[in-house]
Amino acid sequence: MPLARIPLRVHMGFLVGALGLLLAAPTFAGGSEGCFEAASQGQVLREQHKLIEARNEFRVCAQSLCPPTQAACEGWLEVTERSIATVVVTAKDPTGEDLVDVDVHIDGRPFATRLDGLALPINPGLHTFDFELADGSDTARRVVVREGERNQSVAVVLRRTTAVAARPQDTETTPPNGASQPAGPSTDGRRPSESNPLKTAGWALGAVGIAGVAAGAVFTGVALRDWARCADELCEYMSLFKAAKAWGTAADVSFATGGVLFATGAALVLLVPNVHHDPAGQLRVLPMVANSGGGVLAGWDW
Repeated sequence: MPLARIPLRVHMGFLVGALGLLLAAPTFAGGSEGCFEAASQGQVLREQHKLIEARNEFRVCAQSLCPPTQAACEGWLEVTERSIATVVVTAKDPTGEDLVDVDVHIDGRPFATRLDGLALPINPGLHTFDFELADGSDTARRVVVREGERNQSVAVVLRRTTAVAARPQDTETTPPNGASQPAGPSTDGRRPSESNPLKTAGWALGAVGIAGVAAGAVFTGVALRDWARCADELCEYMSLFKAAKAWGTAADVSFATGGVLFATGAALVLLVPNVHHDPAGQLRVLPMVANSGGGVLAGWDW
């Protein structure tokens, strides 16, 4: 058929088709090279148990634009999909309430920023899960993810960080202007009561005084015995008379000293105030012993 008799629209159709073949030829050549590279890289990643990365490569070489590798990559992709594990990550506070806004890292890489109960894909193996809240509370957990296992649970309990204000000390008071100052004398001019060492001394003196009175009673008994023997024997022996007299003197001294000490101790315990109880004055008590007897001298210092 002469070329001039062919309709113009047929000429245009042939031209468009030829142009398409010319444009597709280099694309097909480059695509074939990319398909083989994706298939090879996917195999390497699968051997390294990086199944998620291998799946991404197999998806490339399993496309219809990769006829040389499409069939093989489709089979590898199916096997890899079945081997990829999934985990369901959850976090709760100590009361059992679910925590949602939690930042999760796996082996130092970001994994999730919100825990909504959905299963997430993960490569198999030993992983460290790090959980962190916005307030800085964090915890970590090591988990072995088994290949091909679905919806494996990874749950933790997070304690929120709370700032606890320090309570004021009991020894401090807060004046109206808000400034703290050490506790001082009360409004009536008295200081807090404290134990007075004189009271302890009073108890000790009282105990010694009781012991002196008891010794005086013993000496009195011995003296009376000797005086009785002296009367029976008409004091034939001057040594017996001297002994009875000496025991009587010892009894008198013991009674006087014991009485004075006991009275002094009682006065100290009963009358001496606590230290700093009243700064206006102080009681002083002194024992007095003389030949004619003993007593207590008490006074108040202003």
